[in-house]
Amino acid sequence: MKLFKQYLALVVSVMITGLGAAMSLKAAIGVGPWDALAQSLSYITLIKVGTVGMILNILCIFGQMILQKKDFKLISLLQFPIGILNGMWINYLYYDVLGPIPIESYGLRVVMFVVAILLIASSISFMMELNIVSFSLEAFCLALAEKYQLRFAHLRQLGDVLFVLISIALTLIFRVPFTLREGSILIALSFGPLLSFFMPKMEKILVKLDLT
Repeated sequence: MKLFKQYLALVVSVMITGLGAAMSLKAAIGVGPWDALAQSLSYITLIKVGTVGMILNILCIFGQMILQKKDFKLISLLQFPIGILNGMWINYLYYDVLGPIPIESYGLRVVMFVVAILLIASSISFMMELNIVSFSLEAFCLALAEKYQLRFAHLRQLGDVLFVLISIALTLIFRVPFTLREGSILIALSFGPLLSFFMPKMEKILVKLDLT
């Protein structure tokens, strides 16, 4: 029963993360580096942004398998359904639910974006404290760090820089809308501190719900 509750909590946290991602996309004042790359590729290929995210997540999982070989854990295969669920959920919310709703006020876009960041930071903190499986990008960076004896934090930050540069290059080459704006700066400045704020609180919630 406890294991079922843990996996149910994992699914709920993934869906909350997807809701935050869809809201940040709808706000259209900038997204984080990973989402910026996915959105830029979506503009170019005309593939839905959640589907692009699925493809990128699957590539990260295969990257882990190549790096870890026999050390790749079976539990890590959960990243496949998590990535697919997250991508499908983002597509549904962004295109079908939020898509038809006009949001012309910049102030309302800012409010939506701030709520989105809070949802994403709190749900990811919950997932990290639950410690069943992480998102594929973080898992790939961790595998890369362990393989080549690098610092995870530095490698993850380097990944963000790379995603930003690729997104800018794609925007300039293919003349698609910029996905990096003022909101991207807000994410860069606030996301780390928000994780530090939420993680202890999520740990207490997990203990109270008997999910540890």
